[in-house]
Amino acid sequence: MDILRTMVLRGPSIWTYKPVLEAWVDLGILEDFPSNKLPGFPERLEAWLPTLIEHRCTIGERGGFLKRVHDGTWCGHILEHVTLELLSLCGRPAGFGRARDHERRGYYKVVVSCPEETLTRACLATAHALIRAAIDDKPFDVDARVAELRTIAATHAPRPDELPFDKESAEKLPITFVTGTSGRVEVVRVLERLLQAEGRRVGSASADGLRVNGETLREDPATSWKAARELLFQSGLEAAVCDVPPLTIVSEGIAFERCRVGVVTHLEEAPELVPYFIADAEQRFKVGRCAVDLVVPEGAAVLNAGDSQVADMARLCDGEVLFCSTDPDHPVVTAHRAAGKRAVIQRGEQVVLVSGDAEQPIGSLSAFQVPGGDGVPSDAVSTLAGVAAAWAQGVAVDTFCKVLPS
Repeated sequence: MDILRTMVLRGPSIWTYKPVLEAWVDLGILEDFPSNKLPGFPERLEAWLPTLIEHRCTIGERGGFLKRVHDGTWCGHILEHVTLELLSLCGRPAGFGRARDHERRGYYKVVVSCPEETLTRACLATAHALIRAAIDDKPFDVDARVAELRTIAATHAPRPDELPFDKESAEKLPITFVTGTSGRVEVVRVLERLLQAEGRRVGSASADGLRVNGETLREDPATSWKAARELLFQSGLEAAVCDVPPLTIVSEGIAFERCRVGVVTHLEEAPELVPYFIADAEQRFKVGRCAVDLVVPEGAAVLNAGDSQVADMARLCDGEVLFCSTDPDHPVVTAHRAAGKRAVIQRGEQVVLVSGDAEQPIGSLSAFQVPGGDGVPSDAVSTLAGVAAAWAQGVAVDTFCKVLPS
C-alpha cells in the first residue's frame, strides 16, 4: 500500500465544510486481499488499538468498524479509521473521514479531518506504518508512537494564516463566490462594475488579478486559496468577489466558510480536473455545487438555466435562486417565473430583470459587457450572471442605469 500524494484542503471542499487532508492511495496487491483474507490482521489491529471499538462506521453501532474489519474491508477504509483514531488519542477528535475508490483498480482517495496539518500528516504516516506492521505481523510500539504524536499535538496549533475566513466574518462582509469551468472572470468584471457604481468599496480576486476599489494590487492571476484569503482580510471592504476555479476547489479548498451569493456559470469537460479523479459529469457536479452549498439562508444562488447540471443545483440552495438565461422562454426560467421567482434574461438585445410575470428592461447586453485587458467582452450568459449577482446583492434598478453609456 503506497501513499502517492497528500494535500490539505484548507476550507470547504467537495468533502465537507472544514479543512481536510486528502491522500491518494494505491493498494497494489492488497486490492485482492480485504482484511478478512489477511491472517491475524483483524486481531492484531484490535489489540493494538482497542479504542476502535467506538467507531460505528456504516453499520451505525458501537463496534461497527471492527465488525467490518473481521468481515472484510479494504485497507484504504482502514487507513481512514486508524488515522482518525490516532487524532482522537492525541486529543483532537476529528470525526470526518471518507475512503472512496477510483475507476483505476486499487486506487483510493482517503480523506480525514485536518485540525492541524503537521499533526494530521504525522497521524496518517503512523497509521500507514501501523497497518503495514499488522499485515506483516511485525512488532509495532503503539504507545511510543502515540506519545510522539501527542508531543506534536502539544507543540503545534493551527496557524491563523492557514484557516479559512470564518462564517461569522462572512453575514459582516458579503462575499460572492463565482465558479464554473468557464466564464468566471467575466462575471467578476460585470459584478464589480455594478457594485462600484452603487458606491460600495469592492474587492475582487480573479484571473484578472487582485483589486480593491478599482486599484490593482497584483496583476497576476489571483484565483488561489491564498489570494482569496488575502482579499478577504483587506480592511474597509464592503463587498468581495472571488473567482474560484474548480481546480482550486479540488486542490486547495475554499478560503471562506460561507458566502452571500454563489454563482455557477458552466460545467463543461475540464481536462485539468482529470488528474484529481474528477473526470465525469457527476463528479464535476460535486465540485460546482460548492458555490451553492455555501450560500447563507438570506443569500442567493445565481445559476445558468441553459446548463442542465447547473440548473439542477437549485434544489440544494438554502437561500433564494435566480436563474440567468439567453433564452427568455427556457422551460427552467418559465417554471421559475410561474412560482413568482426572479431571473435575468436576454430578450432581443435587452437585459431584462424578471420577477414572476413582471419584466424590467435595464439596457442593452453590450452596455453591460466589460472587456478585459485582452479586449474580449463577457459572453452573454456571464454578463447576465453578473447582473443577477448584483441584483441579488440588492443593487437598485437606478444603479444599473448608471453604468449605461449616456
